[in-house]
Amino acid sequence: MWLLIGLAITAGVIWLMYYLRDALLPFFVACLIAYILQPLVDFNMRWCHIHNRTIVSVLTLLAVTAVLAGILWLTIPSIINELGRFDEIIHDISTGKIK
Repeated sequence: MWLLIGLAITAGVIWLMYYLRDALLPFFVACLIAYILQPLVDFNMRWCHIHNRTIVSVLTLLAVTAVLAGILWLTIPSIINELGRFDEIIHDISTGKIK
């Protein structure tokens, strides 16, 4: 009897998660980001000697955003350049200049 109740509750929870998947996705992504950044927040709390977790979390998010923006700023021009060359190569292959 308890097994059937447990299976029914499990099936209900799975159905509910499937039904609400579009609304729950941002929360799951936010939890994943928070889980990944937790060690960096702890490190920044020790390194900066700030005991207010909110301030350290905001500083960590700003630092991670700055690093990611810097990486994108450095890599996107070369990707755009290579895509231009890729377009030329595809054109040459389609016209028969390169076999």
